[in-house]
Amino acid sequence: MRRGLRLARFTLALALCLSASAAMAQQVQDVALTAVVAPGAEPLPDALFTVTKLGAADAARVEAKGVEGAAVVKLAAGRYRVVARYGHSRAEKEILVGGGAARHEVNLNAGSVVMRLIRHVGGPVLRQNVAWRILTFGRDAQGQRQLIASSGEAQPRFTLPEGFYVAQATMGTRKVRHTIEVDTGANYKYTVILQ
Repeated sequence: MRRGLRLARFTLALALCLSASAAMAQQVQDVALTAVVAPGAEPLPDALFTVTKLGAADAARVEAKGVEGAAVVKLAAGRYRVVARYGHSRAEKEILVGGGAARHEVNLNAGSVVMRLIRHVGGPVLRQNVAWRILTFGRDAQGQRQLIASSGEAQPRFTLPEGFYVAQATMGTRKVRHTIEVDTGANYKYTVILQ
């Protein structure tokens, strides 16, 4: 009789645990997501986030935009992959939702570059629009550089992952290239001479 009573108590306790864990899995929590260019940097104001539950179909995918530095999404307990995008930078991070931190930061390891064009040394910065292209520093198997970003502005700002790039400016029939470097968390102004 006692053995049967112990078994019944164990079965009841197990059912309660399973029921509690199923209820916890159904709980939805507000999760704040932020993206930074480097550890300790201010959150980026307009970062875009895609959140996908690991092991689930695309139905568990959520997209959000940061407002005033954070995007708040409602997520059920579980493991997720967060992809953050800002400018031409992208990074991803796995997070765990439920019973822990409700704030997660994604580090893009990126820097900011402003490109400017002058006609000659000591000349003024050109104000008319320039066709700018940012290309990979390295070449692919066919010997080509890949396009990372482009702009038609006179002085565009690019947010790029840390590394080396080739900046190309075209104005009319004239074209010039310059190698640039981007460091995490740094802001650069590159001035290219159109000669």
